[in-house]
Amino acid sequence: MNEGMSEREVKERRILDMLEQGLISSEEAYRLLQAIDKVEDNLENEEAKTEEEPQSASSRRREERQRHDEQQRRADHWEGKVEQAFSALERGTKRFGRLMEYVVDQVKALDWDAMFDLDWRDRLKVEKEWHGTWPEQGELTIIHHAGTVQVQGWHRKEYSILLNARVKEDRPLSAEQLIESLWKHEQETTIHRITMEGHRKVRANIQIYVPYDQLEHLHVETSNGKIDLENLHFRKAELATGNGAIRCDDLDGEKFIAHTSNGTIRIEDSFLDQLQCRSSNGSMHMEGSVKQGELETSNGSIHYEMTRAQGGELILQTKNGHIHVELPTESLGLEGVVQTKSGSIDIDVPSVVIRSEVRQGAQRTIHLERDLNASELLHLRCSTMNGSINID
Repeated sequence: MNEGMSEREVKERRILDMLEQGLISSEEAYRLLQAIDKVEDNLENEEAKTEEEPQSASSRRREERQRHDEQQRRADHWEGKVEQAFSALERGTKRFGRLMEYVVDQVKALDWDAMFDLDWRDRLKVEKEWHGTWPEQGELTIIHHAGTVQVQGWHRKEYSILLNARVKEDRPLSAEQLIESLWKHEQETTIHRITMEGHRKVRANIQIYVPYDQLEHLHVETSNGKIDLENLHFRKAELATGNGAIRCDDLDGEKFIAHTSNGTIRIEDSFLDQLQCRSSNGSMHMEGSVKQGELETSNGSIHYEMTRAQGGELILQTKNGHIHVELPTESLGLEGVVQTKSGSIDIDVPSVVIRSEVRQGAQRTIHLERDLNASELLHLRCSTMNGSINID
């Protein structure tokens, strides 16, 4: 009779039987049934709690995973923001470098004479010439404070000096006298020294022709004017200008030094043992090859194009500007350091071995290691504060 019945149903059946037999009253039967219901409800609650405990632990683990995923998402988000900021900074520094180059070029292109009402085209013209035999391995010094200087080599044995001046005077005689008071040409056995003092009424261009292979030492200084050299072989050349560009073409020498405060330095088709170029505000361009070179500028880009594989040491430094190095296709090994504090570095040379690369924020430093298979070895050091570096 009790088969197939639960324990609760058995208890309830007994209570009802006792009520039918008159052993208990209906009120007592009701209280007993209520007691059974309470006991059964408590047992069901305990079982429910036992089943909920593993579910609560699982929920906590799920919530922890969700918090971790959210933290990782936020970290990735801010890392992307930082990379975007550095990328924007790099683009800004490139634009700033190009802007500085543009400003420098515009300043150099200004017509200062017109700004200060000095139209030299309508002034009196004074021309003078000097000729003579050039000494073997002679020395030439030019100090010019009133214009430009051009020195060119030729295949003749003599020298030629041409002075073209514009003078702000009303009478030709006064113009001639003023030029004579400013001009000085001193000549010793192997030394020529030319001095042209500056004057607010005078602008002059000095052109000098000398035997291309008979120049021992060349020294040129100008205050407000450019310096041009062409087709010269020398042992040592020193150039300095306060406000003006320096342009050289087809040079062959042991030591070359060029300094300018406000102007560019451009050297083409030249082969030099030692090169030292410095500029405060101006770009630099070197085409040819040097055994030991140093090019440094504060505001301007640097472009070095090696046309013939040449081992040695090369230092390129600028604070605000880009650096571009072009190397020949011949086997040329590189070792040294390439560094920019705010900009990119791009090296596209098959024979270059990169030993290490370090990134610290926007700063990048690359160490180059020697390629043992290269026939020539160049020690290279490039650095810029704001600008990119390209080597190809």
